[in-house]
Amino acid sequence: MTTRLRGYEVWTHDGAAVVGEVDGVGRAGLRLAAVPGHRGHRFVPATAVTAIDDRTGTMRLATGRQPGGAAA
Repeated sequence: MTTRLRGYEVWTHDGAAVVGEVDGVGRAGLRLAAVPGHRGHRFVPATAVTAIDDRTGTMRLATGRQPGGAAA
């Protein structure tokens, strides 16, 4: 994970909903801002990211993953 991901939109695995926007990047994962229905920031572990599309500035999460690292 690199800082180039800042500003990318994070989507559910099926592309049905936006989960948030990458606000910070660390070794362990991503800090998301603008998470619908939540105040403040949420954390997504790096292992939850299954696809990154540099062309569109988006990424997808594994099935059943939600911000905060919890399973759905």
